[in-house]
Amino acid sequence: MYADRFREVDWRPSSSDRRKFGLTLAVGCPMMGMALFLIIRLSTGDWKPAVPTWIIGVGCPLGLLLAAVPAIARPFYIVWFTAICIIDTTLTIILFNNNCRARVHIF
Repeated sequence: MYADRFREVDWRPSSSDRRKFGLTLAVGCPMMGMALFLIIRLSTGDWKPAVPTWIIGVGCPLGLLLAAVPAIARPFYIVWFTAICIIDTTLTIILFNNNCRARVHIF
């Protein structure tokens, strides 16, 4: 049941899929960095740009590099989608498992 997430991922991506992955990182990391920057600003009231700047500064050039040279993108692709599958499976089990003995009551 939970292994389906791992079956849905293309573990042998084509060159165009790896290029799309790189472009997604190049666009997504700056967006994530800006969102995190605004969340930190709104929650603390301070301008703390260190982590968002790091996400943007590393993610965007890495994504552009992977898009330009898709031959080196496969290890990053595999690590990324493995982490996503593990996180997705874990959250699904925690949030939607009705057979759990210990239930978390939010309210």
